[in-house]
Amino acid sequence: MTSAIPGFHRLAHPEQLGLISEFYGKDMDHNIRKELLSRDIVFGHNFRINGQDCFVPMKTEERGIYRAVYGAKLMRNGNGIEAFVDNSYPKALGQAYFIGNCDEIDMEYIDSLKNEILQRANHGHMHSRTYDIKTALLPGGMVLNLLIDPGEASGMALASRMTETIAPYVSGIGAIYDPNLPRAFVGNICSNSAGRLVHVRGEVPISNLGITSKKTGRSWSGKQIAERINYLQNWAYNDPQRAVTHNKGFMNGVLAVGLPLCQDLRALDAAAYFYVTRDGKMKPLSQWKIENDKLVGHAAIPIPCGIVGGEIDPFAKELLSYLNINSADSLAMMMASTGLVSNLTALNMLSSIGVIEGNR
Repeated sequence: MTSAIPGFHRLAHPEQLGLISEFYGKDMDHNIRKELLSRDIVFGHNFRINGQDCFVPMKTEERGIYRAVYGAKLMRNGNGIEAFVDNSYPKALGQAYFIGNCDEIDMEYIDSLKNEILQRANHGHMHSRTYDIKTALLPGGMVLNLLIDPGEASGMALASRMTETIAPYVSGIGAIYDPNLPRAFVGNICSNSAGRLVHVRGEVPISNLGITSKKTGRSWSGKQIAERINYLQNWAYNDPQRAVTHNKGFMNGVLAVGLPLCQDLRALDAAAYFYVTRDGKMKPLSQWKIENDKLVGHAAIPIPCGIVGGEIDPFAKELLSYLNINSADSLAMMMASTGLVSNLTALNMLSSIGVIEGNR
């Protein structure tokens, strides 16, 4: 059985849940069914991620976003959407800012205490760790960054705790070594620039992109739509205002998955928009181009998410387990994949029937 079930979105809620139970080969607990209905959570079908079919839980106030499943249908060929997590990017980041007049030599001394700082930061933590530090001089002070592997948690609360732990130690170093070193601890916080950096890619045979308006009867060929999507991509790359809207179309899918699974939506937005503006200019999260007879899309996006932690309520944990989402990396890849198909759906509609008819 696959998740490509014709007419799935038109079925009544109990029928959908029955098919999902059949797909996963296990009964769905009555409490899960009840909560899904009361929380107005729906499931996207047609998804295939890294060769595995799945159903994607979604919730949003913008009902048209559920049309993202159209993009999933288009990208089902072969392994479907391909995704992986780039572990060279920090999954969580803690920052502390200290006031003081110091230079490169003083900063190098702080760096030389890396092992002691790591030991203090990691004390008492079994499933997560700070694995590196980075220092940077700013006018009037220094920033100390903790690079953290949060395990299966999102790492935001963890980053704050770890930073608070090492701050007094770093503040006191100046009294022993050099009075010019930063001594006054100003503040610490988890940085919302971090997350599980997901690279995601999907392709669609251009011949499959064709669409006909049910309202007017006008048709657009796959070639016409692919060329128009290419123009929309160029527009987004060269116009920051268009890029913002382009990226919203991507984040619509990411946030729709994050909401029912108790993820921090503001952190998801912050990490994504930091990443696309890190060079000083708003750029599109995704890139689309024509390669031979296919439209190919790819994106890279940091996804701060977790499957454990106090912010994940019992129902969300139960739903994650039922859907076989057993790691935070897997959840991040599902969210990024949904973003890509949501983006494709929006671009497809913009290139043909328009978003008003497309969202109906």
